[in-house]
Amino acid sequence: MLFDRYPFTHDRDARRPAILALYSGNFIGEVRIKPFLNALLKRGVIADYQVVDRSMAMMGPLKSYSFTHIWCQRNVSTAQFRFLRRNADVPIIYDIDDLITSIPRFVMKANRRTQTRLDWCLNNARAITVATERLGTNLLEDVPSLSSEIVVLRNGCVSAIPPEPLLPRRQVIWTSSDVPFFLDGYPAFMQGFASLVKRAGYEVILIGRFDAKFAGQFDQCRQIAYLDFQSYREFLRSCAGAIGLAPLPLDLPPAAQRYFDAKSDIKLVDYLSAGIVPVCSNAVPYSTSNLFLPQLAAADAKSGLFPPLHAAANANQLLHRLETCIANHARMIEYVDETVHTPGLLRQREFSELSKALDRLFG
Repeated sequence: MLFDRYPFTHDRDARRPAILALYSGNFIGEVRIKPFLNALLKRGVIADYQVVDRSMAMMGPLKSYSFTHIWCQRNVSTAQFRFLRRNADVPIIYDIDDLITSIPRFVMKANRRTQTRLDWCLNNARAITVATERLGTNLLEDVPSLSSEIVVLRNGCVSAIPPEPLLPRRQVIWTSSDVPFFLDGYPAFMQGFASLVKRAGYEVILIGRFDAKFAGQFDQCRQIAYLDFQSYREFLRSCAGAIGLAPLPLDLPPAAQRYFDAKSDIKLVDYLSAGIVPVCSNAVPYSTSNLFLPQLAAADAKSGLFPPLHAAANANQLLHRLETCIANHARMIEYVDETVHTPGLLRQREFSELSKALDRLFG
């Protein structure tokens, strides 16, 4: 059989860990797996790692590989599942970045095969890495019998230092890795957004799966359907000084809202590490983040000119926050520098720091 010819060997006697990483998809693998493996390698915690795709083909020049641990993620493929079952005695780490035990049907329809693989991974993993505490808590609610250790592995960045100098850039960037569900609850939001940026003379950059019809509502608009993770982060840094929009839905039916509440604050990390000012909805992933922007300085609070950036409870408030940010763009850049970058809040989100949560799993 094909999987009998896979050139992988479990090395039980290895002196140092060597990780075989099974990508669920290239983008999510580059976000949730590779940066942490690079950090572990740099810190000397592991000796080596090798990435394979969904067909179990190695993504590199090696023809064979000896491993001590397996790190897989999300929805494993048929080939990956066969390999995992044949190596059930190997220490397996399973990464989950969404509440895939309770995916709303309008997001994705799960089938029996996917559920079987999910159940197997949950029950056979030595540990489960999750992006947030809320996700870990909800996972335990969905699977009360879960006995695997849950390790919170937050989304991070290579460097917490944004580009310099940070000067206002007349752009608003909205990135969405999936259909922007925020618009489902607020169908008039895009029209209001377009009207606002037109008045301000700002360019809009839409990155992700946005309907092409949206671009026509703006005077200046670029639409980028896809960027790989490294290119995406590099592009954002090239837009340092811009404003970044990061809405998440706030008032979906309870079961669906629970799914979105378990998402991560990765957009804050994306924008802040690139020197972009974030304007977000008051969704749980943002309002509970350790990167939640503190209250403004007393002088600014008294002036009433600079409301907290993350206090938007609905679409109208989000547009108001954006309008205020545009009107006081230079001050908002200073504010983010004073409250986030100068105190070093983002340093704890560098991969080199976050990867320390994995030391006991791979050590």
